[in-house]
Amino acid sequence: MSPVARRHWLLALLLAAFGFLPLNYLVRNQLRGYDLAPGGPQGNWLVPSYSATHIMSLGFDGFAADVYWTEAIQYFGTFKLAHAQNFPQLVSLLRLAQRLDPDLSAVPEYGALLLCDQPPLGAGHPRAAVELLQAALRRHPTRWRLYYNLGFVYALNLHDPGDAAQAFLRGAQLPGAHPIMKTMAALYAAKASQNELAWNLWMSIYKTSPDQGLRNSALDHLQSMVAQRQIRRLQQRTCQLIRKGEWVSWRGLVSARLTTGVILDPQRRPYRLHPDGSVTLSPQTHFYSFQQPPPLSCR
Repeated sequence: MSPVARRHWLLALLLAAFGFLPLNYLVRNQLRGYDLAPGGPQGNWLVPSYSATHIMSLGFDGFAADVYWTEAIQYFGTFKLAHAQNFPQLVSLLRLAQRLDPDLSAVPEYGALLLCDQPPLGAGHPRAAVELLQAALRRHPTRWRLYYNLGFVYALNLHDPGDAAQAFLRGAQLPGAHPIMKTMAALYAAKASQNELAWNLWMSIYKTSPDQGLRNSALDHLQSMVAQRQIRRLQQRTCQLIRKGEWVSWRGLVSARLTTGVILDPQRRPYRLHPDGSVTLSPQTHFYSFQQPPPLSCR
């Protein structure tokens, strides 16, 4: 190596060694800021901007992202051990780490877990968790696990079964996605009253899944949906009898030309008609996923 090249290497090493000192000093003071704050870990300090961090790290953004991801974990752990109900800088730390290295998969996948649950389990920022995951999906649209996490944030933390179903469905359509993605999409589509989508998904699972357990579950859900639809229709007809002042019975329904005979459920048993107009399954019929439709007001 020529003397000029050696001098260039030496200069680069010195710049790297001393260039990281501001970043190290900043992080250490941040740690001190919330570890030694009066009254516990509620000390006030600011997360630096991306531009400042980029300059201090001399362009080694991946290294800086690792530093701030580690810092975010320590920050969350310190606050959690102190039973804090507020994590004021966690979102900023995770956003900075993700912007510094968008390919650092731990930030959206595990950072979202730190954010989504309400205290004391998490930081109570499910919307920020969604933003982290959506930003990761814009860069890595073929990672089905990101849709898996996003679906659960919508379902369990934001209580939005419709968006949860769409997240699981998009993930299920990706190459290599786990079969559970389509199952979760069907479950939450049904909870969101997206019955046509739920029916199509369960039918697809029933016809195509090589797993007999999944096929049995799909068949149970399909039969439950048929029974629920039949019960709703029957309750409308029994209410017509009550409004006419007639007794609710299969004979009464046939005489009033509201049906042509006794209607059987998917397990080939007749539905039970009750005097108040409600309709239920036979005691011998069992569907694991069945939910009884609410009775109608017939008066």
